[in-house]
Amino acid sequence: MDAPLSSQQLRSFVVLGRHMHMGLAAAELGVTASALSHSLKALESELGCQLMDRGPKSMRLTQPGRELLAEAGQVMEKLEYVRSRFKERPEWKQQSLRIAAEASACQYLLPPVLREFVESFKGMHIAMDPCSTTEAAQRVLRGEVDCAVCPEPEDLSGLVSFPIGEDELRFMVPSAHPWTHRGKATRIAEQSLITPDRHSDARSLICAHFRSERIALTPLIEAGSDDAIKQFIRLGLGVGILPEWAARSELDSGLLCSVPLGRRRLRRTWCVLHSKQRRSSMAEDLFANLCRTVARDLMSPAPAKKRALVRGKVSANLAVKSRKKSS
Repeated sequence: MDAPLSSQQLRSFVVLGRHMHMGLAAAELGVTASALSHSLKALESELGCQLMDRGPKSMRLTQPGRELLAEAGQVMEKLEYVRSRFKERPEWKQQSLRIAAEASACQYLLPPVLREFVESFKGMHIAMDPCSTTEAAQRVLRGEVDCAVCPEPEDLSGLVSFPIGEDELRFMVPSAHPWTHRGKATRIAEQSLITPDRHSDARSLICAHFRSERIALTPLIEAGSDDAIKQFIRLGLGVGILPEWAARSELDSGLLCSVPLGRRRLRRTWCVLHSKQRRSSMAEDLFANLCRTVARDLMSPAPAKKRALVRGKVSANLAVKSRKKSS
């Protein structure tokens, strides 16, 4: 059975259908016009039909688009009714939400989640603590936090895992790196690597992956954040390993390019963790569902065609620079 449509996608489409202007709709939704355009394309791809004809200065609904707009409007009205009806119930009167989250989730995933969450729970105190996956799971078990957002740990004893998405760790390289043109990694053992901190779960996962491939890594720099890793890569100090969603803007602009770690991919399942010892509240259930909605859009891999176009653009730019130097 197909997964249900995302309420966030429907809401975006309804707002866009009301404004019929990408910039105005994006401003109301609090997203970029590019993100809204990607959301529309994803919805069209999921439904298998074109919803809007986009011209240079105007846009109009297609027949399927007009029919969906009417249906989606009714769905959003119903969701708003359900929210207004249940938000005042006593069991929703949770005063705080304590979240432990992996650092990347704190930076990229949780801001849009919490923006939606606070609309239903105005005034609720939210405490968000960045930590490793192992520490996050332990904090849930000890009752120090209500839930955790992180890659799924190997040991789920005493925990309930609510999957929200899947990503793939890939090499990130500067646009001028030879791997960019080849579209694959070669002679990996000779590369200087920029990796997460040695105490992080991501570092352990990466090392275990390459041990199984019998490839010896040469870490040059250990960085404590995704932003630091990306900065070192851009300076040409080595190649890094990140999921594409943590470098989306750099990949879209062509500053960085990504290639697989090898023939065998390194994928992770992300989840929201709860303790088996207590029943999750309605607020926590809503939070988990919002995480899944946002993660599905955030962690969707860039289409192979788009990656090829970026590599082609980078190759063309480098060829132009090379000709200028030789002339």
